[in-house]
Amino acid sequence: MLTQINISNFVIVENLELSFGEKLTVITGETGAGKSIIFDALNLCLGERADAGQVRNGTDQADIYAYFDISNIPNAKAWLSENDIPIEDELLLRRVVHKEGRSKSYINGHPSPLSKIKELGQNLVTSHGQHDHYALFDAKVQLALLDGIAGVDEQKQALAKEYKNWQQLVKKQDELKAQEQSRQDRISLLSYQLSELDEFGLAEGEYDSMCQQQTQLAHADEVQSIAQESLDILFENEQFNVVRELSRQVQKLEALSDYHSKLPAVIEQLQSSQVQLEEMAFELREVTQTCDSDPENLSALDERIGTAHDLARKHQVKPEELPSVQAQIDDELKELRSNQTEADELSELIENAWQRYFEKAQSLSAKRHKASASISKQVCEYLAKLNMKGATFEASLESCISNAGATGIDKINFLASANTGQAPGPIQKVLSGGELSRLALSISLIGNKKNLSPTILFDEVDVGIGGNTAAIVGELLRQLGEQTQVFCVTHQPQVASQGHRHLSVSKSSQNNQTSSAITVLDTDERVNEIARMIAGQELTDNSIAHARDMLAEA
Repeated sequence: MLTQINISNFVIVENLELSFGEKLTVITGETGAGKSIIFDALNLCLGERADAGQVRNGTDQADIYAYFDISNIPNAKAWLSENDIPIEDELLLRRVVHKEGRSKSYINGHPSPLSKIKELGQNLVTSHGQHDHYALFDAKVQLALLDGIAGVDEQKQALAKEYKNWQQLVKKQDELKAQEQSRQDRISLLSYQLSELDEFGLAEGEYDSMCQQQTQLAHADEVQSIAQESLDILFENEQFNVVRELSRQVQKLEALSDYHSKLPAVIEQLQSSQVQLEEMAFELREVTQTCDSDPENLSALDERIGTAHDLARKHQVKPEELPSVQAQIDDELKELRSNQTEADELSELIENAWQRYFEKAQSLSAKRHKASASISKQVCEYLAKLNMKGATFEASLESCISNAGATGIDKINFLASANTGQAPGPIQKVLSGGELSRLALSISLIGNKKNLSPTILFDEVDVGIGGNTAAIVGELLRQLGEQTQVFCVTHQPQVASQGHRHLSVSKSSQNNQTSSAITVLDTDERVNEIARMIAGQELTDNSIAHARDMLAEA
């Protein structure tokens, strides 16, 4: 609830600091004194548009602080949590308006855009006045009022979850459909690429092996020629070869081995070298016998390696990476082709999700229709008490699949007629500002305490009424004040006498500057104020006595 408001340099208010309590607070004053100044300032804190004309003449800026106790307002705490704003039991809204017309708004000291302020404000205050009734014209607000009174909030939240789930599945299906052509194009491209790679059939490690084999074949003639030349020198030349000459020298040295001590060791090493040279000769002979140039095989290798390079350029990889590319294309194709199965499964999921949503929506709709009939009857009864005896009211519901949304399949319209015989029409077209205020009061009175706004503002609720009707309005406002915090600007003594607390607004002029002041009235001051409202500025014994009686009766 609203606990305090501080106003500086706002319109005709220089400085004002007021604290508030629970129940019904009435605000009175002479015509033109600025009785609605608190409402205007509070609504500014709650996100209403600002302009330079709201800054007091001769000052640079208007500054307004509104303090709320939100210890018992879970919706406000939830909003703060969702928006990452520290949560405390006291909430502070601030609005600064500069003389140039620009303004700034704050939540608990944190700068915040007006759109966010308005969202939060919907959890704190409901305002009913000649400029505030547009909220009642909003179908979303009307449906929220009906649901609050019908007590279907939990059912509504469950329905919203089902709707969100259904919408997410539909969105996914739409995305799949939008991607279908590109998916088919991709499948065609990948199928061609995979077919090409499959036909080529390059195995893992094959490219390196081919390159090695190609190099051997390309140099086969040269290797064979040099190997044969080396073989001749070492072993096969009849006229001279190293092995034979070495063998002869070993024989000569063996004949002389007894004549020098080092010769046996030299002979042994030479014999070992002879053996190694013979082994090398055998290896060279095998090289000459196996080194075949094979032009046909070399040509085939050149062609296959060339094809590997062409495919590698096409896929922008190295030739040896082609088997990996082939596997990747195969995997992507399998995934793309599986999307058709996913699409079929998705259609079934969407159908099931819709059925769950629609069943819950029908159940909620049935409760709404039942509640709307009861609410319409109760509102008509209240309107009759409030001197609108010829008036009718209907919370009209139209249930249709085409209305399907997060709140259900119902479309609501508040219809009313102000006079007997008049066809019902939208409330914004057939009811005046005062009549709309009385309608708002009636709807508020029907609601359960848990569904009421923490703070309700009424302005112009008693326009065009008096006497017994005004007394009933006062009694009903007091009754509402027993359930929640209510503020009411009134010019009717019957309403003012019902307040649990009474504020009086007055204005004065000094040095060509008009100022407004607000006073909290004690019992005697209330008697005088209500007497003034009864008889005018000149108080009489009768008007004072009448005022005392009204307060005592309240």
